[in-house]
Amino acid sequence: MGNKINILLLEDNPADAGLVQRALKKAAVHCTVHLADSKTSFAKLLKNSSPDIIVSDHTLPDINSSEALTMSRKIYSGIPFILVTGTVSEEFAAQCIRDG
Repeated sequence: MGNKINILLLEDNPADAGLVQRALKKAAVHCTVHLADSKTSFAKLLKNSSPDIIVSDHTLPDINSSEALTMSRKIYSGIPFILVTGTVSEEFAAQCIRDG
């Protein structure tokens, strides 16, 4: 078995974080999930967890996915950023894809 994938999960709802983690487990993804539930914890984990991928909800009380994408691109320009949410329009999702 290869190295674990370091996943930085930005999610403030414990139930939704659990859904993501269960989906990863069910898919047999060999990973470590570092959970950030605020802008402060996200910034700290960006610097300290060396993520291979970022999975983000769209709306948290003090940060949104657009801000999180901008923050992550300043440190890790090439890692995948996946938006997992049910609260945005198709137009917003298309813009996110264009933004990287």
